[in-house]
Amino acid sequence: MTTALHEVTAVERARSEYLGEWLARYEGPTSRRTMESRLRAVQRACLECDPTTPVNLEAFAWEALDDREFFAALRNAVVERYGREHATPYVMAMRALLRFLVSRGISSRELALAALEEARLTRTPGDPEPLAFSAGDLSRLLAVCRFDPARVTGHRDMALIALTATTGARRREVVGLGVEDLDPRDRSVTLRVKGGGTRRAFLHHETTCYLDAWLEVRGDAGGPLFPALRKGGRLTERPLSDHQFWKVLGRRCEQAGVTPAIAPHDLRRWFVTSLLTSGVDVFQVSRAVGHASVQTTLRYDRRSVERLREVVESLSVPLFESLEAPEVDSGE
Repeated sequence: MTTALHEVTAVERARSEYLGEWLARYEGPTSRRTMESRLRAVQRACLECDPTTPVNLEAFAWEALDDREFFAALRNAVVERYGREHATPYVMAMRALLRFLVSRGISSRELALAALEEARLTRTPGDPEPLAFSAGDLSRLLAVCRFDPARVTGHRDMALIALTATTGARRREVVGLGVEDLDPRDRSVTLRVKGGGTRRAFLHHETTCYLDAWLEVRGDAGGPLFPALRKGGRLTERPLSDHQFWKVLGRRCEQAGVTPAIAPHDLRRWFVTSLLTSGVDVFQVSRAVGHASVQTTLRYDRRSVERLREVVESLSVPLFESLEAPEVDSGE
């Protein structure tokens, strides 16, 4: 067996050094892997290669990000591949790397400022992009999970999807859950939020049924609530990863005929939009999903502009034909 060797160039060594230093800023192995994964996704989009194709970060000219045309070309490639709705994390990784390169004197500050300004992802005001997910879609997803012949996998995925959709939790909050985070008496769950700290989310009564069915299969021993599985459905002691959550949801969407396939964050958007549509106060919705600002919550709102027409039409306005001339005081 022979292996093709690649001679590392001086340029690649320099890239390896600054990439390593930049990634080291992200504390924790998960954060580091996330940022590295985002850069690989950008590189694959630019090279127009398959998402599973191995790529070498050191072989890509990241120091050229200060060229506004190059930065814009990368941004457009990412948007074309992943869609504007999901492109932001990848563009933010590029922006963060470029700022670091400027601080190291590798990239030009003046050129970088122009690149960052021109390549900014902007939102077009107007009717928001409609939510590509419905209660019917959720029902189909849960059904294919419940009746999966692989009972362990099916019941885990069923509880995973139900809990995410009915709490609006972020995927990292969900995969980080342990059995001890559930409080059956209070019908709530304690989530570890990004940036540190915890918050409590209340469980829908039907969600507790899905969780009970899963725990009956899993057992109530300590450990991750949603563990990764070995072949044959054997439980591991490792929690499901972010990436595995994506794969689970994609596979279940395909089985249930839910198109286009959704990402875990779309369940969070569905939660916010459903509560707002049902008339829940936006401040309560903001608290429910753990947003520090109501403005952030409003960005998740996928109700159409037609909803505004309905709101306006609900006002109690006197009928034109019913108006009567006011009585005039004669002064007598």
